[in-house]
Amino acid sequence: MAVTAGEVVHLIKCLQVEVQRRDTRECYNQLPVFRGTEPLFLSPRTRLLTKAGTQIRCSGASPPMFNVGLNWIQLISAPSVVIPPETLQPQN
Repeated sequence: MAVTAGEVVHLIKCLQVEVQRRDTRECYNQLPVFRGTEPLFLSPRTRLLTKAGTQIRCSGASPPMFNVGLNWIQLISAPSVVIPPETLQPQN
């Protein structure tokens, strides 16, 4: 992973750990998970674990979606498997 700090980029090797999805009544910009019994949040794209998540409004029009294993899930009241989002391609 690369972290920008000022005018430098630090390259950091992260350890892979196992987590379990955690159900919540609220919606977050990160995926709520457990690592063992510790409640954490998995940041989108970077896959970094954090202790605090950013709570967002739960919306059926724009639900938070996460790539989990081979599936995409959305989290509105209960997790459900959804069709993968469309990948935008740059025009030539």
